[in-house]
Amino acid sequence: VGEGNYTHIHFSDGNTLLVALTLKKLSARLPETWFARPHRKYLVNLYFVRSMQQEDEQMVLTLKTGEQIVVSRRRVTGFKAQIQEFRKLN
Repeated sequence: VGEGNYTHIHFSDGNTLLVALTLKKLSARLPETWFARPHRKYLVNLYFVRSMQQEDEQMVLTLKTGEQIVVSRRRVTGFKAQIQEFRKLN
């Protein structure tokens, strides 16, 4: 989760880490095939996406941890394409 010049990294075991990097800088260091930005405040490892549902007028991701993230309206099309490509490769 991005907060200005800092990013909270959440791990699958429940631990978190605060790093002094913006999400933009962090995402540039990670492989695009595995990580996507569904919203300006989030960077998600696509392996941990359990499902995507249309709820009202929003696309909502459910992660394997149970957390839900709303996909930005501007990013829905690109995010869907990226997750479909990821699922083909894995």
